[in-house]
Amino acid sequence: MQRREKTIDPNSFARRHIGPNEDEVRVMLREVGFEDLDSLVEAAVPKNIRFDRQLNLPQPKSETEALAELRGISRKNKIARSFVGCGYSDCVMPPVIQRNILETFKR
Repeated sequence: MQRREKTIDPNSFARRHIGPNEDEVRVMLREVGFEDLDSLVEAAVPKNIRFDRQLNLPQPKSETEALAELRGISRKNKIARSFVGCGYSDCVMPPVIQRNILETFKR
């Protein structure tokens, strides 16, 4: 299992969002009683759901790049109005439906 590099800028987006450094990992492993990350994974993750290869991930983006990409994606959103519950007056609405479903959409 690969760990995060020590050379990542401490003020960068990646540093704030990509896990602990090697010293923090060592302390956590000692606390839970494992020698390394591989032995922790071996004990915690069932073998039939593990990959036997490295993930092919793109290079990390800067915070500015990530926010720009998210803004681009969000521009594709369409604002829609919810009409759930409209037109159902004078009928018996079970309280659990009214509370958990219909009142959720009133925001």
